[in-house]
Amino acid sequence: HLLEQAQQMGLYACIDGAGNFIASTHPHVIDVGIERGISGVGICEAGREGDGSDHVGFLSIQDGDGGDPRVPSPRPHYTRPYGDGGDGGDVGEGGEDGGDSGDGGDVGNGGKSGDVGEGGEDGMGRPIVLLGHMDTVRGIIPVRLQDGVLYGRGAVDAKGPLAAFLCAAARLAQGGHVGALEHPIVVIGAVEEEAATSRGARAVLERYRPCACIIGEPSGSQAVTIGYKGRLLVEYCVTRSIQHSAGPQQNSNEVAVAFWHRVQQYAADWNQQHAADSTFAALMLSLRSMQSDQDGLEEQARLFIGFRLPPGYDTTGLRTQLERWAVEDEAQLNFSGEEMAFQTTRTTPLARSFIASIRATGRRPSFKHKTGTSDMNVVGPVWGQNILAYGPGDARLDHTPQEHIDISEYIHAIDVLELVLRGRVTL
Repeated sequence: HLLEQAQQMGLYACIDGAGNFIASTHPHVIDVGIERGISGVGICEAGREGDGSDHVGFLSIQDGDGGDPRVPSPRPHYTRPYGDGGDGGDVGEGGEDGGDSGDGGDVGNGGKSGDVGEGGEDGMGRPIVLLGHMDTVRGIIPVRLQDGVLYGRGAVDAKGPLAAFLCAAARLAQGGHVGALEHPIVVIGAVEEEAATSRGARAVLERYRPCACIIGEPSGSQAVTIGYKGRLLVEYCVTRSIQHSAGPQQNSNEVAVAFWHRVQQYAADWNQQHAADSTFAALMLSLRSMQSDQDGLEEQARLFIGFRLPPGYDTTGLRTQLERWAVEDEAQLNFSGEEMAFQTTRTTPLARSFIASIRATGRRPSFKHKTGTSDMNVVGPVWGQNILAYGPGDARLDHTPQEHIDISEYIHAIDVLELVLRGRVTL
């Protein structure tokens, strides 16, 4: 809230390592945060009052002594409040010397591209877009670097992959490789990836027409992800007049539980017929939350159900069946967050480049399909098949209290990305 107020007032703002809010009319506010032993820089990002944008982007993690010099890390950066004519600030290893500038757009995204420009306006051709995300799920995990392992919320999902993007791109600038690139390199830190809105990805969807796209999600530094399941969210709400607990009528909680059991059986029957031996091809569901309440006259039960959709799944039949059951229960339904599954192949130019680059580092590459969703579901249908997700980190640690990343794997991912961006295979 304070960051939002600061933005409206045209101030530079950040949160220092102790969690203190700092605001100023001058960009030196970030330097103050660094002097205080910064553990993350909270940027007063773009966005407008009440729009739900992620106003805080933690793009650098350092310890109280200024960080471990052995750990590549993008420099803490600031974003000027929008409307002052400034750019998004430098965010790479090379800093200002790398010639990097950022443009966050109008929804809170953080972004940067090399000095070769965006979208091929300089004649270099269509860009390679590295699409990461700045937001994380809720929950504060104390940040610490211990025995070569970095702990903290977002270390895996997905600050680690985004930081690897920034460092790999900055290496190209530092090493003087920008002029030899066949394509511009654009790095984007999107907002609201962890929300069903994917607002950041949608904001850049029409802005770029990349020849290739790398989604910043944890795959492990030796693997790439080439498919994500789809999603459908359903909110079910049933209201009943309160009856004595000894009466014969089902109360709202019992009606809601019966609805959930029907949904479970529907999915089980579908999977037995269509996906007996494949998790990726299965219709998966989860009961994300349940609530009940009463005011002495009426009682209400509410379920929030998530469906993970297999490739090619048509939700028409599912929606129709759920609506029929809701009518029988005299309940209300609300559908949201629908995304179709998306998958590419192992033979795209980008996939071949990653295979070659991982092998060049002495590792054995592998491919993954994930049962969750990512911004690939949003941009893939528009940007095409030459897309995959890559980043350091064990995805099994996503959203968990134990979230951490191995620094050696993080550095290996930067090495792989650098090789890919140098263009081992024509994209």
